[in-house]
Amino acid sequence: MTLIAYQASTANLNAHYREVEHHQAEVANVVARKDAIVAQYADQPDSLEKRAELVGSENRIRVATQRFNEAAAVYNQSARSFPASLFTGSRFPRQVELAPLTPSEP
Repeated sequence: MTLIAYQASTANLNAHYREVEHHQAEVANVVARKDAIVAQYADQPDSLEKRAELVGSENRIRVATQRFNEAAAVYNQSARSFPASLFTGSRFPRQVELAPLTPSEP
């Protein structure tokens, strides 16, 4: 394998993995925002506003999770291909687990 192929493979894996990490942070961010909304409305009775906030939060979680899963699928495909597969396990994870698309309940 040439040095150029090695550099291209590791750069490609690194770029894909950074994208996965970005979307993972985005999911954590929207989940934290949903938790803040749940805490904000905890003492209030059910209302249309409360329901709309919670549904909007759950939709944002689904979208962020879907984006994470798409980035993870691209990374996983790249990590399985040659010569990138030679570098997984040492510098990069062999595979990124996909996240379920349904948000967890508070």
